[in-house]
Amino acid sequence: MNIKFTSELATLPRLYIDVERQMIFATSVALNKTAGLVRDALVSSMTTTFDRPTPYTLKALRVRPARKESLTAYVDFKDATGKGVSADRYLGPQVYGGGRSKKRSERALERSGMSASQYMMPGAGADMDSYGNVSRGQVVRVLSYLQAFGEQGYRANATARSMARTAKVGRSKEGFKKIGGVQYFISRGKGTSSGNREQHLRAGVWSKTGTHGVDVKPIFVFTEAPAYVPLLEFYETADEMFGESFDAEYATALDAAINTARKA
Repeated sequence: MNIKFTSELATLPRLYIDVERQMIFATSVALNKTAGLVRDALVSSMTTTFDRPTPYTLKALRVRPARKESLTAYVDFKDATGKGVSADRYLGPQVYGGGRSKKRSERALERSGMSASQYMMPGAGADMDSYGNVSRGQVVRVLSYLQAFGEQGYRANATARSMARTAKVGRSKEGFKKIGGVQYFISRGKGTSSGNREQHLRAGVWSKTGTHGVDVKPIFVFTEAPAYVPLLEFYETADEMFGESFDAEYATALDAAINTARKA
């Protein structure tokens, strides 16, 4: 998604040839100043619209500036870099509504065959970060323990030895089996079977610890595709800021350009 601002200067009669260059320059300056104001207004809107947006989200917008040769400025989202996800993909539903694309963790579990074509929501046992998301560390630990990383990341999958270290299985003083660390497992939902046992837990990723693993908590619960209502007034904010700012920015830039040309 992007916002495009284009000047109609080229449609004007070729009058005032002596200031035409200054007009073109002033237009490019005004477009870029206005585009910067639009970006800032959208960032401000995200801070109030979203619950604890991450720095990655707040820094996702960019301005592609206008030039004298092309009097068009854009405000859009940066492309994903490294292991990040393009902001267009995860913020699109906040602008247009509808469903979202699957996260990498969801696709990893699906490819591994451990979950059906489902989405994940944080459960009561999830470690949440300061932005209200499941911590990256816990996501990696769960995927590693469940050996859900694909061919490119297979080395990150836990081995039998590392799984044993994570679980820390021992015996209590009474001789009962005790999980001193944590074990993760998948439930496919109530009424399904895992081995010879019938599942009584909601579909999702669960952890267990304690004597006989009786302390059970949901890390992720599986859900159908979530549907979002539009929250971020992306284009409305841009149109409002453009209407408020461009004329004043153009007048200021043109005055400065003409004054500079007179002194030259």
